[in-house]
Amino acid sequence: MVLWAIIAASIVGTIYLTILDFGVGQLTGENYCRVTLLCNSLNKSISKNWSKFVGWALHMSKGFLVTLFIYIMLNKFGNGLIMLNGMALGFVIGTVSTVFWAFFVGSNNSISYQLPTFFLVQLVFSYTSLGVIVSVILSFLLGTEHLS
Repeated sequence: MVLWAIIAASIVGTIYLTILDFGVGQLTGENYCRVTLLCNSLNKSISKNWSKFVGWALHMSKGFLVTLFIYIMLNKFGNGLIMLNGMALGFVIGTVSTVFWAFFVGSNNSISYQLPTFFLVQLVFSYTSLGVIVSVILSFLLGTEHLS
């Protein structure tokens, strides 16, 4: 039951991140979607068809790992403040993701443009809200007594 709840929460969370990326891209006129950035970065290493598959696989795997991390932290150190803990964990994950993207885009195999500061701020916001969404979904599917 726990594994299915984590998988369901990770799918919903990853869909949320993808929709948010595309929505922000439409509002700003820039295409800084994480999946697009991954695929474009992988184009120099592997074929374009494989880069799309690998980019999406990495994106979905990352969503599962983030959800698993949030579940483990909520289960291990839960104090009953599930949404607040999820928000704090999401903020930490967003900060780590910002550092990752800053280094990833600067690597030799990466794409040839700079990410705007807005994208890096959006990463922190999106992962903070992802932490809340995943925490709520996990508490709904597993019950609050399981996570506290």
